Amino acid sequence: MTSARWQVLGALAEHGAPRTVSQIARAMGLTRQSVQRVADDLRGAGLIVLLTNPDHARSKLMSMTPAGQDAYAEALRRQAPWVAGLAAGLSAQDVAAAIRVLSTVAGRLDADPSTLPEQ
Repeated sequence: MTSARWQVLGALAEHGAPRTVSQIARAMGLTRQSVQRVADDLRGAGLIVLLTNPDHARSKLMSMTPAGQDAYAEALRRQAPWVAGLAAGLSAQDVAAAIRVLSTVAGRLDADPSTLPEQ
């Protein structure tokens, strides 16, 4: 399973109800077109189905099929030992420090570049 497929399936699983491509794109900070491409792939693979949206006739709702639920569960199962391996030997303080640093850098990347200190 690709990272993009896993992310879209994860967005559906996390919400626990069918979602539109636009809703997932907004939640993930992606373009609607990129999520649509992944949704088309997922649909072709039988991992999602499109449902009628009572709120918007042209914007279908995506829902995981049983095969999609199984594929997502399998991806989570495989991820657990990988994550454990990455975190091996790191203390809670190490992880907290990494989160602080990455959050600071992400905030600076999101900020107006003209507000960054001159080098």
